[in-house]
Amino acid sequence: FNLRRRSSPPDELMNLEAGMLVMYQSLPKHPEVTGPLLLHLCSVMDHGLLGATGFVPQPQGTGPDAARPVTAQEIADSVRMAMELMVNNRVVSDLARIYECPSLDQRLRASFQKHFRRAIDHCLQNARQSTRQHRPPL
Repeated sequence: FNLRRRSSPPDELMNLEAGMLVMYQSLPKHPEVTGPLLLHLCSVMDHGLLGATGFVPQPQGTGPDAARPVTAQEIADSVRMAMELMVNNRVVSDLARIYECPSLDQRLRASFQKHFRRAIDHCLQNARQSTRQHRPPL
């Protein structure tokens, strides 16, 4: 994901994508793997990426953004956009697997729903469209 909404190294989205796929695929059999990863993702959404000094690590390079710390809101927006991109590209097709899983803590599921409402709504819309397309004619 791109913390500053500008061109970034190509692997940033891929790193978040890999983590999301691990959560998504491990959930049915290993919710104890998904829980801590999801907790970390929601924590990043709530608090940003605080380092030991209290500042977000600065990107390499120069320009007006290089001297300014990244805000928690910018991080949350970037993660939210990356999640929506993964859903739009059907990397993750159904987020209900996560937010409806009874093996995960209810507060954690509620936090996930709060932070990724648009991506969840997009999944629900895709599911409704898919159901309509696969209905037999009357």
